Amino acid sequence: MPAESPAEASLADRYYAMAEAMNTRGAMELAVPFYRQAVALLLAERQSLHQRLGSTAADGEAATLPLEELHGLLEATQAWDQHDPGSGAAAAMGATEEGLESRLAELAEDLNSNTAEQVLASLNSLGALPVEGLALRGKAQILLGQSAQAVESFEAALELAPEQPELRINTGAARLAAGDVDGAVSLLQEVYNGGLEQLEPSIGSALLRNFASAASQAGFPLEALQLRRQWQQHDPEAMPLERWLAWAQEGLAEPAGSSLQQESLALLEALAQRHPSDRSVLEQLAATYEAQGQFKEASLLYRELLRPATL
Repeated sequence: MPAESPAEASLADRYYAMAEAMNTRGAMELAVPFYRQAVALLLAERQSLHQRLGSTAADGEAATLPLEELHGLLEATQAWDQHDPGSGAAAAMGATEEGLESRLAELAEDLNSNTAEQVLASLNSLGALPVEGLALRGKAQILLGQSAQAVESFEAALELAPEQPELRINTGAARLAAGDVDGAVSLLQEVYNGGLEQLEPSIGSALLRNFASAASQAGFPLEALQLRRQWQQHDPEAMPLERWLAWAQEGLAEPAGSSLQQESLALLEALAQRHPSDRSVLEQLAATYEAQGQFKEASLLYRELLRPATL
């Protein structure tokens, strides 16, 4: 059998030596990535050898063992081999878990549209993921446009933590991205019915954003606009003023006195209260008052628009 190439053997040995040194010092969580890199190099070389020499069916099955499964076995073996059974082994496993939590935190901090593919590859190399890892994998998949896979990741996490509001919201958003509008509405409605006041402000804002989008796509424009007005009151800086104004204008063409038109007017009034000197809001509100025959209110706004400060 051909010998391992000197360059690859040397690199794998160096990674392994660094991992061993960290492990000896008790820093197993830092050693694990180096072990993984050494194993990946060795597996790549083994696969290359099989391709050159040909392999039996049994060898082929061994060569296709998913790397993440091998990682899991490797970490468990390290934990037991480096310590005596009992409390020492439990402590080592705890260190591995702490290392995984630290790694997931790093990946979560790094995740953005430019790094999503790299983060996903790193997550896929970690083997079985806890709730946080599954949710992070779903977010990376969403950024990469892998909506169906994201639903699978989020729902796997949801099975482990079914009562976690943020996870339920993200699962609903993933369903919506994948085209499962009814599934998204159903899940987000459940979270909403639990009470917005029970949620942290940022989580509540995410709920209202996604629930409004789901309601709009499901063909419920009034409910969508009501949710967006509630969202604007809850987190007025969540969207640019132009976007709030565009949503407010959607129902103004509806018949006078209709619920959708009145909801649009209510959002316009809320925007005017928040931005009392913005001409785009005041002009739209004045025109709406005039169209509805509320001439006193319209004239007051037009006068305000003629003031030098507003001009």
